[in-house]
Amino acid sequence: MLTSAVAAVAAVAVGMLLDWRKSVIQAEKNRLSLIPQQFAVRKIMYAEEKCSGVGLSGGDNCTGVFVYELPQATTRAIQQHGLAYFRGFGQTSVNKQFGPFGEWRTTPIDPGLEWVWVQHSVPLPPPTLSGFLGHESFSIDVDSKIERDIDDSIISPGSFFAYDRYGVMIVMPARNKMAYAYRN
Repeated sequence: MLTSAVAAVAAVAVGMLLDWRKSVIQAEKNRLSLIPQQFAVRKIMYAEEKCSGVGLSGGDNCTGVFVYELPQATTRAIQQHGLAYFRGFGQTSVNKQFGPFGEWRTTPIDPGLEWVWVQHSVPLPPPTLSGFLGHESFSIDVDSKIERDIDDSIISPGSFFAYDRYGVMIVMPARNKMAYAYRN
């Protein structure tokens, strides 16, 4: 009798573990689907997300930052061709979750209202990741090194960015990384 109870508990535990693994794999697929295929990204280096609902699959009031490893071949191509690399995407620069990216541009990013959530006097402060992500009442804790890398990249020359419906993709070839930050 005890053996069958242990077996039943073990079967439930294995089932829960398999369900958890499926959800982790699906979350990784969702996060990788944010990247246009031309980048050939296969690895997520960092993820931080907070939602009042269910996240990228349709939650309300979500904020997130994902950092991806940029393959060496992609980094070399970007460094060789600069902005022309991105212009070659045409209409195929698509985030499968949130639609097409707009025009790819070079950094530094000009200060603008999309990077500031509170009223500031003119001139606007430099853009920051935390400024883009939003309200203090719904903030996320981003690793300080990740935040510094992104902040340095968006205010300095040498990186590239484009907006989609909810976020911004930042390609940082000098760091072999790209980041996607979103809010909805």
